[in-house]
Amino acid sequence: MTKEELFKEEYIDLFSPFCFEYLHELIGLLGYYIDDYDKSETRENVLETLQILFDFEILEVCDWIQEPKLNGQNLTNREILNHIDRMWLKNTKYSDFYNLLIFSTQNWYTDKLVNLGLTHTANWKFFVKEKIGNLEKWLDEKKPKK
Repeated sequence: MTKEELFKEEYIDLFSPFCFEYLHELIGLLGYYIDDYDKSETRENVLETLQILFDFEILEVCDWIQEPKLNGQNLTNREILNHIDRMWLKNTKYSDFYNLLIFSTQNWYTDKLVNLGLTHTANWKFFVKEKIGNLEKWLDEKKPKK
């Protein structure tokens, strides 16, 4: 998955705060099904998507359920992706994903969107179109500067 593909309308929901908490939810949002969990294309696209969301600093791991020793550690995006890739075993089933990790939206992102008027009942695609416009540009401008 490339950044350009991710910003297409069919995937824009991935940028909605609280869009997914578990890895299998992200897999589904990318259009994959239970039978696709073991496919290399699925894994590759999921990890590439996570990389983009981590790079924009809108997503974080809030709980490493399977490896609690990672909680509170300051891991790089690459280290996070390596841990996810290692934990996502061959033959992982739907229910197994609940025992790996939980994602959350970073506070800065949610706060900026709420300040623009986002509510839990808002239509995300309409909100982006009317309040944000070019989401990629907005993210580049609004994300915390290092």
